[in-house]
Amino acid sequence: LAMVRDTTKLIQSSSTQHQLSTQIQIYTLSGVLINRIKWDKLRLIGLGWTNEDSLACVFEDGTVNVYELFGEFKTFSLGLTNGVRVAEVKFWDTGLIALTSDSKFVYIEDYSQPLAQTLHFHPTEGDDTIHSWCLIPPELSLSKHVEVLLATKNTVIALDSQSANDQLLQQGPFIHIELSPNGKLLCLITFDCQALVVSSDFHKKYLEQDLSSLENVLKLAWCGNDLLLLHTPESTTMLGPFGDFTQLFFDGHTVHFSTESDGILIISQSGVDFLTKLDNSTESLFGIGSTSPSAMLFEALDHFNKKSPKADENIRNIGNKLESAVNSCIEAAGQQWSVDLQKQLLKAASFGKSFLYEFNPSPFIEMATTLRVLNCLRHPSVGLPLTLHQYKNILGPQKVLKRLLSLRKHLLAIKVCEHLKWKTDDVIIDWACTKIRCSIEDEEATSRIILNKIGDDKPGLAYHQVAKVANEMGLYKLAIKLLDREPKTSRQIPMLLNMNQDGLALQKAILSGDPNLVYLVLQMLQRKLPLGDFFQILSKFPVASSLFELNVKNQDPQLLKDFYYQEDRGLDRVIFDIQHSYNSKSVEEVIEIWKDGSKRFGGVKELGNSGQLMEEQIALLKIQSELETKTRQPFVGLSLSDTVILAAKLDDQNSVNLLKSNFNYKFWWLKLKGLVQARNWEGLEQFSKIKKSPIGYLPFYKACVTAKQPNQAMRYVPKCDAQLRPKLFLNIKAYREAGQEAFNLKDSNMLR
Repeated sequence: LAMVRDTTKLIQSSSTQHQLSTQIQIYTLSGVLINRIKWDKLRLIGLGWTNEDSLACVFEDGTVNVYELFGEFKTFSLGLTNGVRVAEVKFWDTGLIALTSDSKFVYIEDYSQPLAQTLHFHPTEGDDTIHSWCLIPPELSLSKHVEVLLATKNTVIALDSQSANDQLLQQGPFIHIELSPNGKLLCLITFDCQALVVSSDFHKKYLEQDLSSLENVLKLAWCGNDLLLLHTPESTTMLGPFGDFTQLFFDGHTVHFSTESDGILIISQSGVDFLTKLDNSTESLFGIGSTSPSAMLFEALDHFNKKSPKADENIRNIGNKLESAVNSCIEAAGQQWSVDLQKQLLKAASFGKSFLYEFNPSPFIEMATTLRVLNCLRHPSVGLPLTLHQYKNILGPQKVLKRLLSLRKHLLAIKVCEHLKWKTDDVIIDWACTKIRCSIEDEEATSRIILNKIGDDKPGLAYHQVAKVANEMGLYKLAIKLLDREPKTSRQIPMLLNMNQDGLALQKAILSGDPNLVYLVLQMLQRKLPLGDFFQILSKFPVASSLFELNVKNQDPQLLKDFYYQEDRGLDRVIFDIQHSYNSKSVEEVIEIWKDGSKRFGGVKELGNSGQLMEEQIALLKIQSELETKTRQPFVGLSLSDTVILAAKLDDQNSVNLLKSNFNYKFWWLKLKGLVQARNWEGLEQFSKIKKSPIGYLPFYKACVTAKQPNQAMRYVPKCDAQLRPKLFLNIKAYREAGQEAFNLKDSNMLR
């Protein structure tokens, strides 16, 4: 309940009252003060509650402040031009619409995305005075956007973002216009005190009533979707659906109405009353002279408590309607505000179901559970007097819990969660965040309180949310301790990076064992830090350093080279240069790079004969360079094998001999392979006769067999070991030669 002094009313001035004129006071409906909100000297036009329990305040210049219950707020503007003022404002759950001094309607459909939009009213001719108006919220309109019904001249105009439709009424002008909560009915009151109740599309008239007995109707409000309340300076009158009047009396002349879907809140000087339609179950139970099964069951319990035999008589009279009577007692219990009466009705239901052979206890258990929650909410210390319909169908338990958190009733919220068998994690998180924001103690004391209450045995708790608030409030040590308890590394790392805990973030990513997460952290750090600082962090984490090298090896080689230089990793840099040396424009540059590498590698004992191998590579490069110049074929960059093979294919015997003299043993293998690939069988035979082969002649035989040249293979069998010759001949189906070799060896088994 938000209240502000009506500055249009004259009162005796005092310093306290002067302060009240610039204060919004927020109370629970039981009168407990929650907060006082001060604002500047701007004239306040209207107040309205959002569905998030925030208070929207609209000022004359179009400024809108949306306050949370304890003072935090955001502000935005309706975008009015100079000289234009807000004349009147109305609210719904997620937005507001304001009538400006130039007869335009400016609205915000969503407080979370405050985009001001305009509905333009263009009168056709004559007087364009807007006598009254009401809004149709988006959830009740056909367009699913806010619409306005405005009374002007003798009619009503339906205004939306696309058009303005005249409803062609003649009974106006109308001084009051009000839409029912379900959006189906509309009540209009004329200047000459006539009330009309019509359908919201104006196609059907339900009631036309003379209100001349009620002078000067100040306020008009719906009580649910059934009744109307009319407030005059002298009284409040209830108008029924059949035109009947009932006087209601309240202390004082100031009365405020708040229409609900199932009734109406009436706020007066004496307190807060809720007026609602009597439900059928309560009427059948407590109606005068009622003989309904539920009334008889309720009476039977009374007789049973008095040990009267009439209890059994009532049960027998109920007969086969006993189950219906039990259900009616359960339903009626949910409509009662008296705890004693709730207990009596539930006891009556329990008494009745004991006589039933089969009965589903779920509705009984659910009602008992729900009533316990409702009774806690209705207690004056809490001040949330919800009806069963509002609790179950309008808000729901989740929103009720959220409302308790907004009121900072965390202990009650935990008890409600335990009673409903829900997890308490969200409540604990909200309590911790609130405690951090409101704490007046030092960081050490606050940390001790928070960590002791939260504990470390709640694996599903979102510690990162509390850590975020702690970081925002400057409690950095507490934030780090909380993040240490966060089970999900993916939630820890963004927070640690925001807190400039770069090394710790990288360490957490490595410990997670997820390389993708490590890559993500490295990318974020690379964008965030100067290159030198980034390399310095990398040097402290070998795993991250290895992953970084692997990642940038192909993507950004220059960055990898800079990293080696920064870390003074000379050998790695030489290897890098060698690996990328063939990208150089000239062979001379490549040779110089390899020479530098040979010097560095030769002085490192751990690298063995690496220096010698590099010298051989330099020699190969020189030969390849000469071959390229001579043959105009691409030799540089080829391996020794490919070089010999290509030279053999080109039948360049001098080059082959040059390679042979430098790389003798490997040369035989390579030339053999090259001649076979060239299918130069004569050249292969001549090559085998140059001198004794250092690799033997079995490779010659096998190469010919692989090439499917058995006749060529036969040439090399006599040069192979005598013990192998029979099998080698058999393998190429040279049976006579195989038999002769077996005979020479005197191998009787082979001869068979």
